[in-house]
Amino acid sequence: MTNSSLSIRAKLLMLVATASLACMAIAGAGLYLSYNRMYQDRVDALRFMVEAGHSMAARFESDVVAGRLSRDEAQARFKDAFLAIRYSGEEYLFAHTYDNVGFAHVNKALMGKDVSGIKDAAGRAGHPGADRHRQDQGRRDLRL
Repeated sequence: MTNSSLSIRAKLLMLVATASLACMAIAGAGLYLSYNRMYQDRVDALRFMVEAGHSMAARFESDVVAGRLSRDEAQARFKDAFLAIRYSGEEYLFAHTYDNVGFAHVNKALMGKDVSGIKDAAGRAGHPGADRHRQDQGRRDLRL
């Protein structure tokens, strides 16, 4: 055995401090992973809702192309069905045209108006990523 200059009390305090730091690191990592999981779940839920709205628009577009519906009737049916969608309680989807004109929104005052200047609660542009997404992804343009 080696003689140590540290007392038993100092050794115990170091052990307790090391164990406390390890517990805090584990708790911090757990909180971080839990937050990321909840955030990703919310993003996934929103993605699923947007994909459902997109599928609905594609269906009405195919009905127009096939001659089963007029474009005006398809747009009216899409708006009715789209505006009825809710998720996570009172959250809703909205649709704008590629020219940033409100097409379907629960706030009727925004429909048919230029929505390019809309800002979110933090003061950021309402949908700056939408323009980038359309340019980057090259998704098929639904005329609906």
